[in-house]
Amino acid sequence: MISDLFKNIRVYCVAVVVYIGVFLYGYTSNVWAAVTRSAALGTRIGAVPLLIDDNMVAALHGGVLFGAICSAPISAKLGRKWTIAIFSAFFCIGTIIQLAADRGASVLNMLYVGEGVKGIGAGAFLAVAPAYVSECSPKEVRGRIVGLYEVAMRLGHTVSTLTIYGMEVHQPLGPIVWRVTYGTLLAPTCIMILGLLFIPESPRFLLSKEKGENALVNLAYLRHSSIDDLAIQTEFFNIHIHNPPKTTNFVRIMLAVILTLLQTFDGRDFAASYAGLAMLARSESDWSLVDYHLVGYNVFNIIGLVSTVVFLFFAIERVGRRWLLFWSATWMSIPLFIMVVIRYVTAWNSILPSPPTAILLYLYCVARSCGWGPVPIVYISEIFPTQIRHYGIAAAVASQAIF
Repeated sequence: MISDLFKNIRVYCVAVVVYIGVFLYGYTSNVWAAVTRSAALGTRIGAVPLLIDDNMVAALHGGVLFGAICSAPISAKLGRKWTIAIFSAFFCIGTIIQLAADRGASVLNMLYVGEGVKGIGAGAFLAVAPAYVSECSPKEVRGRIVGLYEVAMRLGHTVSTLTIYGMEVHQPLGPIVWRVTYGTLLAPTCIMILGLLFIPESPRFLLSKEKGENALVNLAYLRHSSIDDLAIQTEFFNIHIHNPPKTTNFVRIMLAVILTLLQTFDGRDFAASYAGLAMLARSESDWSLVDYHLVGYNVFNIIGLVSTVVFLFFAIERVGRRWLLFWSATWMSIPLFIMVVIRYVTAWNSILPSPPTAILLYLYCVARSCGWGPVPIVYISEIFPTQIRHYGIAAAVASQAIF
């Protein structure tokens, strides 16, 4: 495994650079709560609208939907690398709009508009990045490298929740709340843009544009070898003559959409919301509900993050994708079923979970991390031929944004 890591270090570098975009989405999809729940927002705009949280989510997801759809034809024309670079500008512009908000009724409008513009960039990141990484990865470790998508998403969620918790504890006043919360997005975005200058374009994309010589050079670079190496020549030949399974493109796209929707409704949001700190034997009077939710959410995310990393590096390439999804779903259903039994047998109606319930939720988290968390994006990125891979993943991301 260590030898594979060093052999494919350049592919891992590609994944780290472009998955910064996935991290940015994971961060921004949660961190708006640090702004909408702050007292500083009310002092700047007066009464805070009841639907502000819903409006922020709608603005972000509307942008993601638009960005995912628009990124597909641009990716087909310009390539994966430059598409991500172009849409990074949207993310930066959206962040700057939010940073410029100061006081009065315009604050909310600027926050909404900025969230929507950022969503356009994030939608492209989610659609193009896994296609890019999949096309650069060798088949032997493709699942492991593409699956880092889920690690980036989890990391974004964790950092955003830590930010929310910090704002809840310190309660800063004035626009510093959203300027710190959103301003931190500019640094990783700039790092991603800078990193894009040093990584190669997808060899499969170049080959689809009949740029075989450039594709061979990039493939050799990614494999840390020379263009004369027999293994490189063999892989290049296999890519060139590759014929996808005889399945219509419509069936592939529908499969990607259904798989994404099943992942969306797999219960993760429920489990993350109720995985509190009951295991720490704290009473409700010792901790506020905010403390329980935020810290418990981080415990859930950290367990998921560690479980996903272990799974990717030790298991994902040993079992077929379908069986991983099957056994993960089976394992996920067991603790949820036990929770239902506990609920009806003990008449449990507390807002906060009991210690056994918390343990069950964490077991669910581990089960999801070993299948339905990282595997769907890996499976989706593998079932499409190069010519429509970006369209298929874009359709999956768009369907997720709608629901």
